[in-house]
Amino acid sequence: MVQAGYTSDEKALRDRLESFPDQTRRRCAVIVAYRAAMRVLPLPLSEYSDAPDATSIISPDPLTIFRRSLLLETYISSASPAVKKVLPRWISDTIFSDVGLAHPRSGLSRAGRSALGSAFDAARCAVANLGNVADIAVEAVRASANASTMSVRDFVRDDIALLAAGDTPRFSPLWMRLEPPGEYDPAEPPYRIGRFPHEFSERWQKAHDWLTAQPGHDFWIRWYEAALQGRPLTGDWETHDELLTDIALIPDEDWEKGAEHIAALIAEIEARHRLLAETRRLKTELAPMVTAAAAAPIGHNHPPEPLDDAPLPQQLTIIWAMLDNAELELSKPKPDKSVLRKIGTSLKNAAIAIARYCGLKADKALDKAVETLGATVGKGTAAAIVAKLAGLDDAVLALANAIKTFAGP
Repeated sequence: MVQAGYTSDEKALRDRLESFPDQTRRRCAVIVAYRAAMRVLPLPLSEYSDAPDATSIISPDPLTIFRRSLLLETYISSASPAVKKVLPRWISDTIFSDVGLAHPRSGLSRAGRSALGSAFDAARCAVANLGNVADIAVEAVRASANASTMSVRDFVRDDIALLAAGDTPRFSPLWMRLEPPGEYDPAEPPYRIGRFPHEFSERWQKAHDWLTAQPGHDFWIRWYEAALQGRPLTGDWETHDELLTDIALIPDEDWEKGAEHIAALIAEIEARHRLLAETRRLKTELAPMVTAAAAAPIGHNHPPEPLDDAPLPQQLTIIWAMLDNAELELSKPKPDKSVLRKIGTSLKNAAIAIARYCGLKADKALDKAVETLGATVGKGTAAAIVAKLAGLDDAVLALANAIKTFAGP
């Protein structure tokens, strides 16, 4: 059993963090500071709805706050060399410089501003290795506690328990509580509770309503609510991290153009990642068939050959090659639209060829394909391959059309 070693006081938290190995202590401090910032984030955001001209009264604007939080999450999770190279520079410049002024009419303005600013500053110092990281993390927790009428330290205690066990708290609800408190056994994981405290829930609902009415904030609402629930925005954490990495790497000059401009860029990034996910899904579906049917290597990055008269095993490897090319291009932050248009056209032709080849069961060619392929891989496997191919044309056509739409005219 791994004990959190944390009762409710800051000394216990500091001691627990200082007991972590040198190579993990800084990252753990960043995680503690990041989750502290995310918990109190509704407090300053809710103040925008009180101001007649919020963006001129309260600084920074919501986009800057969201960007800071996303950069920290990306730093925690990403193995991307690009992110690890540029983030220390980002957090040392004006992006993380000052939380700014808060709207004076709000009773929680000062506390919310202080909590968020302290959490960001703690994360900045931990990433840049400035000062004692345990003291840095404690300061973030102290500010968060001062901003709330409830004991947020209890939530940090449970975060520390997961970190001590080698787990990652961000896979759990933001307001996660362990049962029993402060204890985590990796071999027998405890029940985790995620309940959004009422005072923060009210603030987030207020911020949510205001953000919904402002153009360009839809993504950030979805992103924060996914964090509240401890779930990825996409189908899994790997693709979630890939998506956030691409957003984090949007150049500074684009962020300076405002929320609507960034929203358009994020929409295109999300569309590209959806196409990438579908391409990978189709490849996963085809992989066993290609392996069984093809004597040649599974894939290549050469232009596909004509499908019309190719034998079935060759057709499968040709389709695989086109999907391989699509995955390669869609994985790029700035894919070549002309290349994607060609891939979309080739995939569309492939879908038509599949329908023509397999569309009519009465056609002797289909039975002949099973018979011919069966001599190599067995009749049962051959029938399964042909059946899979016969049901693939709609999916390939849908992907082809989506890629062509994304690539534009």
